[in-house]
Amino acid sequence: WVLALSQTGGRGRSDHVWVSPPGGLYMSVKVPLCRRVLGWSLAMGVAVVEEISSRGLSASLKWPNDIERGGLKLGGILGEVVEGGVILGLGLNVGQASWPKGSDHLSSPATEADLVGWGEALVDRLATVSVWDENHLESRWTQLWHGRESDLAVGARELRGRITAVSLRNDEVTLTSGAGMVGLRESPGSQRQ
Repeated sequence: WVLALSQTGGRGRSDHVWVSPPGGLYMSVKVPLCRRVLGWSLAMGVAVVEEISSRGLSASLKWPNDIERGGLKLGGILGEVVEGGVILGLGLNVGQASWPKGSDHLSSPATEADLVGWGEALVDRLATVSVWDENHLESRWTQLWHGRESDLAVGARELRGRITAVSLRNDEVTLTSGAGMVGLRESPGSQRQ
């Protein structure tokens, strides 16, 4: 794994710009290739939220790759297939910095030693989340979601409900609302809020 103290070319999903000022945690971890690359993103999400919780702070997960608190974005995860594995990129708003509007931060110390400590702890925690046991990973991710309500837009469809399940086998979330249950697949044209 590697750690950057800031980035000038950080990017998120769909090549969106990722603001990366000093004071944040920006790391990349190379992991083995598995059947579902999405599984690694979900595993990293579980590791990040569990590590934040272990430090007495709060955060939650948003499908498919966001870390948030109170509806504000704390961080994001991007998985990318490379030769010999998958690179998991993580950006997490840890310390005080000029974060973008609509985001939040953890107000945690962000010296270089602190950030290295975060990185080491996350890599250790990630090693405990098995991407090969899909049922267990799906269950762990869903437990951390806590059935929060969510607005999801898929194409022209806008739905509100609770994400009650996630499936790695078909990149799908199950949204349960007053209208019943519906499965929503992650697709390149999907917009999620």
